[in-house]
Amino acid sequence: ETNPPMLGGQLPETDAERIKRRATKPELLAQFLPGPTYSFAFYSSFLDLCSWRVSGMPIGSPSLNSLFGPGQPVDIIVYDCQKQNDHQEEQKRYWLRFRLRWDDELDKKAQEIIADRQKVLAQKALRRKQRKQRK
Repeated sequence: ETNPPMLGGQLPETDAERIKRRATKPELLAQFLPGPTYSFAFYSSFLDLCSWRVSGMPIGSPSLNSLFGPGQPVDIIVYDCQKQNDHQEEQKRYWLRFRLRWDDELDKKAQEIIADRQKVLAQKALRRKQRKQRK
């Protein structure tokens, strides 16, 4: 039995394993079982979920709220089709639906926590500098 990778870390996968996995047909990958921990990584050079903005596009970097309206969720949906390229509802087999929504109140609290932490770190750095100057 192996331990799951740490959250937020790199998945333990060699380049060769990644190439093989990405070349595999989806029906061969869909062997999820209850019990094990599965990790998914989502990378996009066009979406910055930490700041809730679109980035790297010719339209600039608008906030997702300005594109979709305040409080509107963004859904990430993963499905495959029973018949190739037939996206009719009855042909879809859903694997994942993940809803993201920006919460202004939580963002304000997070910004306050970050600001408080930065003040503490700045005070510690100043005390270290003062101690070095006294020596």
